[in-house]
Amino acid sequence: MADRKRIRAVTSVDVARAAGVSQSVVSRAFSQAPGVSPATRERIEQAAAELGYRHNQLARGLITRRSNLLALVAGVLSNPLHLSLIQTLSRLAQARGYRVLLATAPDGHDMDAAIGDVLAYMPVGIVAMAGTPSAAQVGECARLKLPLILVGRDPGASLVSSVCCDNEAAARQVAFCLLAAGHRRFAFLSSRVADTAFSMARERGFCATVVSAGCPAPIVVNGGSSYAGGYAAADALLNVGSLPDAVFCAGDAIAFGFMDAVRRDLGLSIPDRISVVGFDDMPMASWASYELTSVRQQVEAMADAVIDLLLSTDVPDLGRPTKRLVPGDLIIRRSARLAPPGAVGV
Repeated sequence: MADRKRIRAVTSVDVARAAGVSQSVVSRAFSQAPGVSPATRERIEQAAAELGYRHNQLARGLITRRSNLLALVAGVLSNPLHLSLIQTLSRLAQARGYRVLLATAPDGHDMDAAIGDVLAYMPVGIVAMAGTPSAAQVGECARLKLPLILVGRDPGASLVSSVCCDNEAAARQVAFCLLAAGHRRFAFLSSRVADTAFSMARERGFCATVVSAGCPAPIVVNGGSSYAGGYAAADALLNVGSLPDAVFCAGDAIAFGFMDAVRRDLGLSIPDRISVVGFDDMPMASWASYELTSVRQQVEAMADAVIDLLLSTDVPDLGRPTKRLVPGDLIIRRSARLAPPGAVGV
């Protein structure tokens, strides 16, 4: 059988010849570099289309030691907040001429491995959404002068730069509104699993505000960051005493489970007997079966801050991370009896 004749791939040299320019001008045109007139750029793009040429960004990255990729390391892709962040970050990155390379670390423990994998593609920066990388991995990114941003999570004392909701301030706002509506006995359903510093910040802000108002410290029960955990929390609260007047949940999934347990198993009315507030404002929060009052994270503002940090010319120094807090919005529905934010001066 005769060997098939190999078809030669179209190169940038072919495009340059067809457009009547040098190969370096073609490279500048496709990398959006300055110094190429609109007319010349249009001529190059037309020649490339006619020849069927596709610019190889990965090959360019091998030469420049940087690609046009923003690496995004995410966890479980069923989380609505993460999906919204991924979508928004991708849109904003593309608007600036970048593309998103998505890697996953489903259990959060593969964060270092996932970051190590994306480093091979020489991204301009890394966004981590699945946990907190180790100090060694943070140091490696700093050595490479590669921005590493933790988004949607409060890293606490970590060396990682971050963009997240101002969890503590949002929790204080929830407490103020519940107190102003006359609630005096509270509970907080936490999300105490690995890497939940955000839950601790929400607990801290909520409990401190309640205590400072002269009320007993809220009962804290682990809601397990899930619907099942929230459902079980109703029984757990009964085991430590009577149900409180109001319950603040570290996440909406916890709130959904708790609400169903209270109404189905205990036969109690929400919000007449007990007020429930969640966090994240998942799409289900607006469903008629829940109408959950919840704190909405400003995804667009968070994504804007992430892109600004990643594409900044100044890479944060190791040991002096940049931390940007974005306010949360309290979305009032029918699951809680509470005073509106404007009525309590928050």
